[in-house]
Amino acid sequence: MRKKYKGLTHLLILLVIVPLFAWKWGVGGTLNRWRENRALQSQIKLLERIDNVPKAATALYGDLLNNGDLLKVISPYVEANGLSVDLYVPYLTETKGSATLRSAQIVLRGGFFPLLKAIDALEYEIPQVSLRSVEFVSYNNLREREMQLRATLIVQQITHRQ
Repeated sequence: MRKKYKGLTHLLILLVIVPLFAWKWGVGGTLNRWRENRALQSQIKLLERIDNVPKAATALYGDLLNNGDLLKVISPYVEANGLSVDLYVPYLTETKGSATLRSAQIVLRGGFFPLLKAIDALEYEIPQVSLRSVEFVSYNNLREREMQLRATLIVQQITHRQ
């Protein structure tokens, strides 16, 4: 009978106690440091956002869509990529309290990669507006006898009255 308990004791030590010790002294410390690292990274990102808010806060209140200032802002990207603006239509989407949501439809014409570069600049270099949709259409230009590409962009901006 004693041999049976002795075997169970050894089995209990191997199955329960050894993994607990290995966890505590091996993996547990590493996992705790990884969690601390993740928490610190999220705090750093939050602080970076807080630092960027005052710089961009004045620009966020300016209405770029209603009076066509967006075209002035994107014109360097359009000209640098050899594109042309075929259409610009701003419109009021919604108003609630002091917040106003404006949208604009922009039709750009040019090559595929230049259009992608301009769209990338619009999306990442101009944080005041948000790109909502992009639609590409190719068509035959009979005058120049070539295929051309148009990109129809829908952008939106939220402005606040003070």
